[in-house]
Amino acid sequence: MFFVSSEIILDYGMIAWTVLSGLLAFMGLFYLTKAFQTSGTSIIVFLNIVTVLISQFTALILFEENIDQAVYLAQLGGSCLAIIALNNFSVKLDNGIKYGLIASLCFGVAYPIMGIPI
Repeated sequence: MFFVSSEIILDYGMIAWTVLSGLLAFMGLFYLTKAFQTSGTSIIVFLNIVTVLISQFTALILFEENIDQAVYLAQLGGSCLAIIALNNFSVKLDNGIKYGLIASLCFGVAYPIMGIPI
């Protein structure tokens, strides 16, 4: 009865943010699946720390959040060192790591964007 008696107001901007977030999450899932197909599970699961770093940076840009720059740079440096070590200290990245990083980028941007409509 509520839906019949109340007026529904659609906010198309928020709907667009939701769709964008969903598309980014779908792309992240697609690349995560490709990463698991081409690389070891332990390597790809470890790359999830990059998702958190990208989420923090995206939230910093979108919502003007404050982060401790020294801690963030230390985490970023540690993550880069771990990626290099997981890649056997090779200059060219393994395809699984590339796909995992693309998935982390997609998820890291999608998570903060999901919060905008909420």
